[in-house]
Amino acid sequence: MMIDPDKFMSTYIDDALSISALCSDLGLSRDDAKLYTYIFVKSTNHASGLEYFSDEREEEIAALEIMLGLKEFTVHKSFVGNSDACQTVLKDFGAAVSERINALDYSAREMFGTESYLHSELLRRLRFHRDVEYRKEKLAFFSSTILPRMKEYTRKKVFEVFERERGDCDRIILNFRDSLN
Repeated sequence: MMIDPDKFMSTYIDDALSISALCSDLGLSRDDAKLYTYIFVKSTNHASGLEYFSDEREEEIAALEIMLGLKEFTVHKSFVGNSDACQTVLKDFGAAVSERINALDYSAREMFGTESYLHSELLRRLRFHRDVEYRKEKLAFFSSTILPRMKEYTRKKVFEVFERERGDCDRIILNFRDSLN
């Protein structure tokens, strides 16, 4: 099943903005906001909800490791038959995905000065799936703080938070410039 990017964005953009603004008000990092958005989208799309994360998700871990280039795409021979050609195609596909992520990170670094944007995001997700205590901590905070307060963050409130943040950045830059004189 192919995901329609426009439909996906329109479905989750308000929730993602709400999570981001809420995290900002709570003094949490943008990285935390991205992780909580990931948790929200994954749990919303799964019949088990947040219980989806109660067990180690081997398929998620494998996919992340392949995208990061930490592991080759492998499929058990019984799944695809004994076709070496099929194994080669799958291995090449995994390598191509990893190379494309590296290329996108390179582009982000060159155009926007953002260092290892996708790579670091995928590493955070991998940690979330591998590190049981970290996962429990993030899920507990998400379910006790983020999820109950998301609906407080209407578009109006979200834009107020972002406007306030933009004003804070201007002050920081101004103070930095003043410190140079």
